[in-house]
Amino acid sequence: GWIDPPVSVEARFEGGMAGIIRRLKDGTWTCKPALTDDGRVRLLIGIFWSLGKPVEIRIEPPLPSDLYISSDRESWEPVRESQAASLPSISMTPGADRVYLASERFAGPDQSVRQS
Repeated sequence: GWIDPPVSVEARFEGGMAGIIRRLKDGTWTCKPALTDDGRVRLLIGIFWSLGKPVEIRIEPPLPSDLYISSDRESWEPVRESQAASLPSISMTPGADRVYLASERFAGPDQSVRQS
């Protein structure tokens, strides 16, 4: 039979970056972006095994000025945030087995920033 793995939120892939990722409960994580040496707030996390499953990502400070979502790390769409438990959060039910949440529009696997 088929195994239905639990949703996984992580930054352990090429170009992934986050200061902290914590699972709070099924379907809910809190993420703290990384702060670069030059003071930039950067976040790139993958939400894996997520097709059709409700997911909430709460973002802790330092907060990125923008957030984007992509299923392929090529085409990025802006994300609207909502307030939940006093932290900005993103609630979604992905239509793909994996999606990426980022503080910038990345150009692809090489992770250079795309100019908008």
